[in-house]
Amino acid sequence: MVDTMPLRCEIFEMMREYVGANLAKKVTSVVDVLKLAAQVEDGHEGLHLLMVDPHIPAGAKLY
Repeated sequence: MVDTMPLRCEIFEMMREYVGANLAKKVTSVVDVLKLAAQVEDGHEGLHLLMVDPHIPAGAKLY
């Protein structure tokens, strides 16, 4: 990923109502973790994300 600004803006908007202080720093941390988690296959970065219902409690097991 070359330009992370669109992703940062989207994450910022998603987290805005849940995080009070240091939101920009937390967004940067999320993007950094996503970069680390990206798998490299055949020279291409890829990350498979699963978006779930926001009403599912944090830490719930998804089977």
